[in-house]
Amino acid sequence: MGVLKQMGVRYGMAAVPGNHDRALRNSGEVLRYFEEAGITVLRDNYIKLANAFYVIGRDDPGHGSRERKEISELMSGIDSSYPIILLDHQPIDLEAAQKSNIDLQLSGHTHRGQVFPSQLITGKIYELDWGLLKKGAYHLVVSSGYGTWGPPTRLFKGNSGQIKG
Repeated sequence: MGVLKQMGVRYGMAAVPGNHDRALRNSGEVLRYFEEAGITVLRDNYIKLANAFYVIGRDDPGHGSRERKEISELMSGIDSSYPIILLDHQPIDLEAAQKSNIDLQLSGHTHRGQVFPSQLITGKIYELDWGLLKKGAYHLVVSSGYGTWGPPTRLFKGNSGQIKG
């Protein structure tokens, strides 16, 4: 937590819980950790920062505790003349995000490049499993994540710097 709290950020920090946070989230540990570090957790809600842009956070599907809201529902009350950033753990509902005038979506979840041949699978599941996708004014950035899934290893570099769109 100390490192997160010490980050020099202009507008604050926001996060959305992902599927790997479920076990800890149920105990409240992850959410408490974020709160203590000054991170705003967004679960199907949004914040407007510096009267300059919006950040929307979607709850991860499958958390089971409640039904996730549609992007169009989350847009209620948002002035789309401002830039809109969407935090969604999984790179899904891309068409809905584009139709809702989302400017930038930041996602992860895919772990692309962690262990070959996982990207052969994630490349079939997601329109984009790592990198940058541009569709008109909509931009999607998918990170392979900072940690690991399964065995705690990464083999090869795995990410080729692809850009689609």
